[in-house]
Amino acid sequence: MSKQNTGRKFFATAATAALVASAIVPVASAAEFTDADQIASWAKEAVEALAAKEVITGNPDGSFNPTGTVTRAQAAKMFTVALGLDTEGTENFADVKDGQWFQEYVVAVVNAGIVNGMTATEFAPNGKLTREQAAKMIVEAYGLEGEADLSKFADAKSVSGKWSEGYLSTAVANGVINGKGDKLAATDSISRQEFAVMLTRAIDAGTDNSAELLAAVEEATKALDEAVKALKTEVKVEEIEAAKAGVTTAETAIVTVETALEAAKEVVSEEQAAKVNEAIASAKKAVETTKAAIAKAEEAAKDLNVESVTAINGSTIQVKFTKAVKKETVIDTNGDVDADFTLVEDTATATPVTLTGKKAELSEDGKTLNVYVASNLEGNYVLKIAKDVVLTADGKKALPEVKAKFSIKDTTRAAIEGVKNESKYVFNINLTEPVTSTGNVTATLADGTSVISGATTLTNNGKTLQVTLVNNNNAVNAGKEVTVTIPSLTDFAGNISVPTTQTVTVSNSDVTAPKVVSTVATSATSVEVTFDEAVTLDTTVTAGNFDKFKFNGSQANTVISSIAPKAGDTTKTKFVVTLASAQTTAAYLDLLAGAATDLSGNTLEATSKLVTFNTDKTAPTVTSTSVQKIAGVNYLVVNFSEKVSKVGNTALAFKFKDEFGVEQTATLAAGNIAADVTPNGTAGTSFKIELTNVSPALKTGVEYSVEFAKGYFTDAFSNDLEKTTVKFVNNSSDATTTKLVATIGAEGVDADGRYVTVNFDKTVDPASATDKANYTVEGATVKEVKLASNTAASGSVKVYLTADTVKLTGNYQVTVQNVKGFNSSITAIDSTTASVVIKENVAAKVKSKSITFGANSVIDLTFDENVTVATGTDFDLYIDGVKSTATVATAQNGTTGVRVTVTGLDLSSDIASTKKVVLKANGTFDIEDDNDNIASTLDVTLN
Repeated sequence: MSKQNTGRKFFATAATAALVASAIVPVASAAEFTDADQIASWAKEAVEALAAKEVITGNPDGSFNPTGTVTRAQAAKMFTVALGLDTEGTENFADVKDGQWFQEYVVAVVNAGIVNGMTATEFAPNGKLTREQAAKMIVEAYGLEGEADLSKFADAKSVSGKWSEGYLSTAVANGVINGKGDKLAATDSISRQEFAVMLTRAIDAGTDNSAELLAAVEEATKALDEAVKALKTEVKVEEIEAAKAGVTTAETAIVTVETALEAAKEVVSEEQAAKVNEAIASAKKAVETTKAAIAKAEEAAKDLNVESVTAINGSTIQVKFTKAVKKETVIDTNGDVDADFTLVEDTATATPVTLTGKKAELSEDGKTLNVYVASNLEGNYVLKIAKDVVLTADGKKALPEVKAKFSIKDTTRAAIEGVKNESKYVFNINLTEPVTSTGNVTATLADGTSVISGATTLTNNGKTLQVTLVNNNNAVNAGKEVTVTIPSLTDFAGNISVPTTQTVTVSNSDVTAPKVVSTVATSATSVEVTFDEAVTLDTTVTAGNFDKFKFNGSQANTVISSIAPKAGDTTKTKFVVTLASAQTTAAYLDLLAGAATDLSGNTLEATSKLVTFNTDKTAPTVTSTSVQKIAGVNYLVVNFSEKVSKVGNTALAFKFKDEFGVEQTATLAAGNIAADVTPNGTAGTSFKIELTNVSPALKTGVEYSVEFAKGYFTDAFSNDLEKTTVKFVNNSSDATTTKLVATIGAEGVDADGRYVTVNFDKTVDPASATDKANYTVEGATVKEVKLASNTAASGSVKVYLTADTVKLTGNYQVTVQNVKGFNSSITAIDSTTASVVIKENVAAKVKSKSITFGANSVIDLTFDENVTVATGTDFDLYIDGVKSTATVATAQNGTTGVRVTVTGLDLSSDIASTKKVVLKANGTFDIEDDNDNIASTLDVTLN
C-alpha cells in the first residue's frame, strides 16, 4: 500500500527545505534544555535540529522530558511549525475550544489533511500519540510513498489488515520507522525523543534535493578542473611556495568533489559518476606529480652541508649530508673514504687517527656516509673535511670546510641482525656492528654432525659473518635445519657478546640461471655489465683468447684488455669490461654459456648485448672554483660536473687590471695544471692550477680571469668543455679570518611576545641572522627573528616564540647555526646550543563574564589564570559595529578578575535587543598574566 498526495508532497518538500536551510543558524539549542544529558545519543541530532527551528521548544520549566509521551495536540503544533501550515479556518470538535493554545494548530493539521479526529466530534487533544498514529501523520504530512515487507517484525500479524498497516509499511520503506527492538509496537505511546527522530527522518526522506546535489557535483568538478590546471609538472626554486599553495587548493578541491559525489550517489548517473571519478584520479596523479616537482625544487634549493657526524658504534663514523652527494667525491676508486677526510682526537695534542685505506659506504639516497675505522674509538674527536671536496650529486654545489665534533663510548655488544641465504650452502649472518672476531664458529645438524666447511669469513667491513656448509655424506639435504653457534662476537671496543646461535635452513629453491640486466658504455673503452644477482665470472684466457667473452666478434685479449669486478661494488652484480682501444659506434658484447655462475651454481646462458658508445652527448661544465693553499702553495681549484681529462697543452693567460686600470696579462705554463688534487681524491673531477708559477707573480687581493679554450678539457666520450672563463681573487682559503661566535642569552618579553636573546661577538650578515630557519627552540616554534643591534663590534637578535607553544616554564635547549659574518673575513658560526630557562607563553583567556546594569554598566571578566591590570584603559565598546563614546575603564577584581566599567551608559536595552555589544581590545591593552604574557585579545561579546 502506498499513499501519495503530489500537491502536499511538494508543499512539504519546500517547507522542510526551508526548515533545513534556516537551521544552519539555530535560534535555540537542545543543549540548553535542563535535562539535555538525559537525551539518548541516537536522538540528540534529531532533537537539536528540531529545537533549532523551534519545532520543539521544551516545557515551561526548561526541560525536554525526552522519555515523556507526546499528545495529539503537541503533535499538531509540531507539524504546523515544521510545515508552516495556515492556521486560519474552523473546526467542529467538541473538545477543542476557541482560545485554547492548541486550537489553531488542530485547525491547521485537520485542514491540511494530516490528522483526523478520533470521531467526527472528538479530536482528543490530550490523548497520547501512538506509534501507528505518528506513522499515519508523517506519511500524510510528507506525502511519502513505497512499501516494505513487515514480516521481519515479530508483531507484524498484530497490524495485518488494520488501517495502520499501509502507513507503517510506507514509514518503514522510507526509514522513518526502524522498529522498537524486533517489534513495530504500533499501539505503544511514542516518546518525545522517538517522535523527534521519526519527524527528522521524514524531513530527510521527503526532501527532493537532487537538483542541488547534482549542481554541487558539477560546481565542485569545475573547481577541481581549475585547481588542476594551476598545478605544475616542473617547479623552480622561486615557485615552491606558490606550488605548495596550488597543491593545497587541489587537495581541498578533490575532497570537495568526493564529498559532493558521495552525497549525490543516489541521483547521479553511472556515466557522470564515472567521469567525475576519472577527474578525481587524474587530479590525484597531478597532485603527486607536483609534489614530486616541489620536493625536487626544495632539494635543489638546499645548500650542501653536513647535517650531523656521529659514531654509531666504536668503529663506525656516520656522516649525514643535507643533500645527496656524488659518490666519487667521498669514496675513492678502492672503496676507501676520500683522502681529504681527516680525524683527530679532540685534545690539546690533536693526535690524528688514520683514515687512510679505511672502507666507506654511501647510502642509496646519497645522503649518509658510513666510514669503517676498523679500530676502537673512545672519547672526543673532530672530523675534518676539506673545503670544496664533496660535491652534490649533480656537481653544482660544493661542501664548505667542515670541522665536526663528536663523542663516543661504546658499551653495546654486537648481536645478530638477520640471515640471508646467499646460495644453497652459503649463508650471510648480518651483525648489528662490525666485529673483530667470532671465536670458533660451528655448524651442526640435530644429531651433532658437523657440517661446516673450514673457517668462516668476516665480510662487509666486519658486519657480516659468512658461513659455508659442506654436504658430508649427503647429510645436508634441502629442508634440513643447521644450527650455527657463535661463541663470542667481539666488537672493536672489546665488548664481547654471550654465545649465540642462529638456525639456517638448506634450500634448493634457487634453480634460476642468472641474467644480464644491462650493458652500458661508461667510457669509450669500458663497458659496465650488470647481472640480476650475485655471480662469479669465468675470465679464463687460453692462448691469448678469453674463453667465455667476445667483443665485436673477437675473443682476443688484444681486443678485450681485462674483465674485473666494479670497484666498490659489494653486491657482486657489477663488472667492468675494459677494451684495448676507444670505440665510437656500436658493437656486440657476447657472454658465452657458463660465463657467469650464481651462488647456487646456476650458470648463465649464452647472451649477446649490443653496446652503443658515445651515448653521453653532454659537455662537461665548470661547477665551482676556489683559491686554496695546499702544502703551503696557492692553487686555483677548478671543479667539473664530471670526470674530465686535460687535452689542451697551451699556456694559460691570466688577465687583470693594474693599479692604473690598464689590462695586463700574466702567463702560466700548461705543465702547472694537475688532476687528482688534494681537495678531491677522485682523478679528473677536479684540477688544480699552481698560482705561484704564474709570471709575473699574481698579486694578493686582485681579481683575475682565465679562459679555457673549447676542448681544453674533455670527458670520457670526447665531449669538449665549451670556451669557459672563470674569475677569482688571489686570496687563499687559509687567509686570516675570524669565526663568528654566538652566545645564547636569557629570555624576555615585550610587546611582540616572548623571545630569547642571541648575541654575536662581531658584525653579522642581517639576512642569515634574521632567518628563523637558523634557530630552533626545544618544545617551541620560532615565530620570527628581529635584529636588535648590529654594529662594527657586535650584533644581537631577538628570537620570538609563537604564542601558546611553551606550555610549562623550564629549561629548554636553544640552538643557533648558519649565521654568517658581515663580510668574508668573518666566517659563519659553529652550531651553538645552550640551555635557557623559558617561561610559559600561554596567554590568559576570558573564562566567564557577568554584567550588572545601571547608570554605569559593570562587566566582570574572569580569566583562566591570574592576571594584572596596568593602564586601566584596555577596551573600547562597540554597539552594532559602531564605537561608543562612553568611557570604558578597567580595574583589578581579584587575582583572576578584571572589572570593566562603562560610565554613563546602561547597556540593558542594547543587550536585550538584537544589537551586538562587544568589548574590543585597544592599542593600550596590557592585561598580563604572572609571566608577563599579554592576555588573549579576542573580542568579548556581551550578548
